[in-house]
Amino acid sequence: MAANSVKFLKLWEHTHCRPVDSVSLAGDSGDVVISDNRDRLALINPNGGVVWDHKLDFAPLESRITADGSMIYVLTTQGKLMKITRDAELEWEHFVDRDGKTLAVKAGGQSAVVASHKGRFHVMSAGGERARIVHTQEPVAFARFAPRSGGFFVAGALGWIGYYNSKFDPVSELSLGRTIFDLKVSSRGAGVYLALKEEGFCFVDMAESQLTTVNPGFQVVRIGVDESGALIAAAGFDGELTALNRQGEYLWSAKSARPVVFVEMALDGSRIVTVTDKGVVSCYGAGHGVAVAEPEKPEPKPELKKEPRPAPTPKEKKPGENDFDYLEL
Repeated sequence: MAANSVKFLKLWEHTHCRPVDSVSLAGDSGDVVISDNRDRLALINPNGGVVWDHKLDFAPLESRITADGSMIYVLTTQGKLMKITRDAELEWEHFVDRDGKTLAVKAGGQSAVVASHKGRFHVMSAGGERARIVHTQEPVAFARFAPRSGGFFVAGALGWIGYYNSKFDPVSELSLGRTIFDLKVSSRGAGVYLALKEEGFCFVDMAESQLTTVNPGFQVVRIGVDESGALIAAAGFDGELTALNRQGEYLWSAKSARPVVFVEMALDGSRIVTVTDKGVVSCYGAGHGVAVAEPEKPEPKPELKKEPRPAPTPKEKKPGENDFDYLEL
């Protein structure tokens, strides 16, 4: 989809029974899974219909759906990981880590990662076997896979980013020295996108070793990107939602009456899913649907600032001896 001529219109809206604590968009199928930290897990089809909405006997912390919408992984508040089919049937469940705080799943569901604020992440296979444990330099607040390459990225809230290949071997790391509010990755892992609140958001070009900061005129707390990284959705806590290209040019904007707390984008950039603090889930589609009033673009005009990529954090020992500790299980 051409990122210089995009226009999004609202396709559907769903109100959950309480505030939503996790949302995941199937990048290819368009299905959406939502959960709250009390006892509910729901699957919504691409047309906005609720496939099922189940009350659970456990509290889900985060939920992730595979790109084709066929499998759902759920991390509970007690550190248990579950794999569930689209028909809401449990395939397996295993205790992973009581300190697990975030969940990432490969696009095809080949593996899932439970990351901990204690500075480690657990790799689980699709069959439920624990593949390895990797220790990190900093506590992990965010974790994402590059959908096509399978590269794995983790970040700490205070600006540390670690990059691992598809086998979870360390590739590089860097420290931005900035507070991170959200992390997204382009399809093949060439770019890392970070929400920085007052500073807007930034794009770290892994190939050209360049950091680009874009200030859209509001505090960016959540972001979404398409598979190429050319189309970015930025959301603010005052209800702002704006689509921009990587040069910081406005393409489309909308305004919510409530703060936006989650943003997800389809791999081809054709859909944006948002969630407000009151549990209202909205899906916007490119070029079709019900027209949404578009407010005037925020001022000032987006500021585009390029900086050299921060130097990697110095290491006293080779990776694996100190910075990265492996346990093959």
